[in-house]
Amino acid sequence: MRDGPTLSDAFGDQGFVFVSAYLGIHLGRTLVMALYLRGTPAWRRPVRGIVWYLLSATVWFAGAAASGGEARVLLWACALAIDYSGPVLGWPVPWLGRARANEWHLSGEHLNERYRQFIILALGETILATGNFYRLSTRDLTDTTAFLLTFWTVVFLWWTYFYRTTSSLAVKIDTAVDPYRLNLRASYTHLVMVAGILLTGIGGELMLKEPDAQRSAGNVVAILVGPLTFLIGRMIFEIWVFGRLTRHCLAAVVACLILSPVAARLPPLAVGLLGAATITVVAIFDLTHRARIAGEVNPASAGDAPRRHPA
Repeated sequence: MRDGPTLSDAFGDQGFVFVSAYLGIHLGRTLVMALYLRGTPAWRRPVRGIVWYLLSATVWFAGAAASGGEARVLLWACALAIDYSGPVLGWPVPWLGRARANEWHLSGEHLNERYRQFIILALGETILATGNFYRLSTRDLTDTTAFLLTFWTVVFLWWTYFYRTTSSLAVKIDTAVDPYRLNLRASYTHLVMVAGILLTGIGGELMLKEPDAQRSAGNVVAILVGPLTFLIGRMIFEIWVFGRLTRHCLAAVVACLILSPVAARLPPLAVGLLGAATITVVAIFDLTHRARIAGEVNPASAGDAPRRHPA
């Protein structure tokens, strides 16, 4: 029995189905908002979005109609560029102008919860996809080790995000001078982190498919790129949103890049172990960092205000 359609089917014979679903969600949502806000000044916001999505729709459907896979990738990349440049440019539309930051009334708690849901969906999809691949494998010791390494990595990706990354995002958005720009930075860096989670699943499938494959730089890239992409996205997020740099996170990224030539001589399972160890070490330093800061605050001193330390 064949499983349901996946994202990879979009580059096969399900291109029009994928594009129709994608545009249906975005156009349907903005159309409902336009109807609901009709007659109010806020009506211009969803109308701008409709115009931009209709513009990108022509490129999306052109990609779906393309016969070659490379042409489809190129056209869809252009369509994504249109969709993601709209918020940055303010969705400029003739006669309506561009959106201004003061037109948006953002709720930090709502946005924080939405970003958490994105991460949860990506984590869940990665575990389900890897688990399904494991179910179809021989499930011997090597396959089980590859699956457990991927599962371990995903668990600590979850830990490093929910325990550290967005603990103060809601308050930061609510108190920001320009919450719209801050939200844009958060949304784009979350895309990088979600991409890292999904790429981790692809690396796990590679380990399950070819655990004893030939040692090569390609295996290192395929398996390590997921955790590294997530950590890079997290660093950019913390710098752009909170104005801080997590040194142990940066050190983990640099260490993996330095060790990559050595990892190219290792089998895929060993490379997967390196990725899992990297995420685990970052999670441990997150835990000890927070414990150290908490210990430096002495609530017993009634006469002295507790010292504030940067996160």
